[in-house]
Amino acid sequence: MTNFLFVLSSEKKNLNETAELLPSLMEHKKIIDNEGIQILIGDFDDKNYSLEIEDKKYFFTPNNFKHFDLMEDSKSVKSFSEQIQPYIKVDMETKRVIISSDPLGTDYIYLAYNNGNLYISSQMKYILQNEKELLNHLDYDAMMEYVFSHCILGMKTFFKKIKLLPYNKTITLDLEEIDYSKIEEIVLENSEIKYEFPSKYEEMDKESYEKIVEEQALQFEKYFNILLNKRNENNYFLLSGGLDSRMLLTSVEDDLKKKCKGITFDYSDKGLNVTNAKKVAERLDVEHIVRIIDVEDTIKDSLKHMWYCEGISTHVSSRLVSFLDEVETKNNLYIDGYVGDGQLGGEFFTCIKDKNLRKDSAYSLLKAMQLHNYFFPPKVFEKMAKEKNILKRSIIPELKKHADLLWEVEDERMSVECLLALTRGRKYAVGGPKTVEVFGTTVLPFYHPQIFSTYVKIPYELREKRNFELDVLGVLDQEIAALPTTSSKFKRLKIVQNTLKVVRWFEKKLGVSIVPKSSSPIYKWTEEEGTYYRFINQILVDENCFIWNLLNKEVIRKLYEDLFNRKSHLELFLSAFIDLEIMIRLFFGIDKPEKVILESDNLKIKQEVEILFDTYDLKKEIYS
Repeated sequence: MTNFLFVLSSEKKNLNETAELLPSLMEHKKIIDNEGIQILIGDFDDKNYSLEIEDKKYFFTPNNFKHFDLMEDSKSVKSFSEQIQPYIKVDMETKRVIISSDPLGTDYIYLAYNNGNLYISSQMKYILQNEKELLNHLDYDAMMEYVFSHCILGMKTFFKKIKLLPYNKTITLDLEEIDYSKIEEIVLENSEIKYEFPSKYEEMDKESYEKIVEEQALQFEKYFNILLNKRNENNYFLLSGGLDSRMLLTSVEDDLKKKCKGITFDYSDKGLNVTNAKKVAERLDVEHIVRIIDVEDTIKDSLKHMWYCEGISTHVSSRLVSFLDEVETKNNLYIDGYVGDGQLGGEFFTCIKDKNLRKDSAYSLLKAMQLHNYFFPPKVFEKMAKEKNILKRSIIPELKKHADLLWEVEDERMSVECLLALTRGRKYAVGGPKTVEVFGTTVLPFYHPQIFSTYVKIPYELREKRNFELDVLGVLDQEIAALPTTSSKFKRLKIVQNTLKVVRWFEKKLGVSIVPKSSSPIYKWTEEEGTYYRFINQILVDENCFIWNLLNKEVIRKLYEDLFNRKSHLELFLSAFIDLEIMIRLFFGIDKPEKVILESDNLKIKQEVEILFDTYDLKKEIYS
């Protein structure tokens, strides 16, 4: 991913110092230092971005590599690229800035203003390094959302004066007339929809469905023809045991497969992911790399991972840090099938069938995410939070704002589907395998606007239980479609789900574990005296932890005690506030303030908090 920072100011900043925060493998670094504007750009390949300068006008496009047209009938390639390509236009003469975000929000653009300085950046750390004062003002609501959902909703970030620009918008700002205290309202008032996505499902008979299955298979083939013909080597497919990754790799033409490798991560070389992925790689005659995850190593890597992605840590991603650090090549491409299974492939359908879940967009999203374990169980969350009625007074209003950012959708079910996919994308952008972007360019084919549009316009009944993906895969390769997959329909059968609930109830009462809870590393890390156990306890016994300003420490300690004693199944949720503690310590590693202000718009609080804990040493932990 192209890393960048624009500084519009009469005051000169030391961007050489900021450049030291770029990932070490980014050898292509450029600094522009002109009157009133400074620009820092970093990438693995200088062809991945463009910067045009004419007089006092600047036109910048990041991540060119993954934004291209799949439709031959597009009237103008340039016109289409502007519909999907993020860009920044700055006219220093008219003092006007146009910022265009990507349609599905996986390429973040942050905006901040302080002391007469305007910043536009791909990451918060580049802004904070130049405006350390912004560390002093933390957003209480945003941090509670992070604990609740492992992502932050709307335009907020941890920091009150740094805003995340909304997806699929082209925003025009007049620098001389902006009231920066109302920046969110101004952004929305001065923006227009960038890409026109479907607003409702299309009616389809058998013939039209079969036609679109063939068209989708051709679309994937064309996607990889365009993408990989630009490449010579080092193309890695993150190959799980599921349908999505195998469908993408199967779409690659035989000649181009010679340029590709599959990577599979698992806890055992006999795990289902490895077993199924090996069969796919053998059938496609593709080199297959297997990495067994060592839970001890994963803890060691998590700080670096979280700093790079400014967000959550996951087992696969943290392990990728060590593996990819060993890779000698420096211009790698990583292809990930993210979002295919959970949303576009069928898991969300239990939500959109329920009419009660479609009456209000905010509650729909809350319930839908809760059903799929993306949100903390609300009853548990309210016990954890110091602030009473936090859901009603803060989270729900923010969910409403978050839902309002969606383009106009006529069908209620489609709106819930798209919101789920986009919110999951936000979580991915602040964590997940997207962290590999510090080692090379990552592409998410399912988040290409044209591929996404094809999926969501197909009536949901035709995609349920992965039917559409299996049909597309059958067009590409019948043998691959018949191979075993971890994307099982079995787990979605109601009788299985209800039986599992009964088993969980007995487990809780008896204090035993009958059925393995998940493949989550946290479950495996909860053995007493293991690295993770010690790591968590260092935080739990620290009375100076930042999170105790937000959460009830006695409740948290009890929840973790139950987890370690196998009396609860909250392993995925309880990592949320540990991640928050780590992220705050990492950010404060830039310049630890003595005190910070916790601020909330919804709850009308402004609380001064002393910072007493030790922060992580960035030079020692991250860049050494």
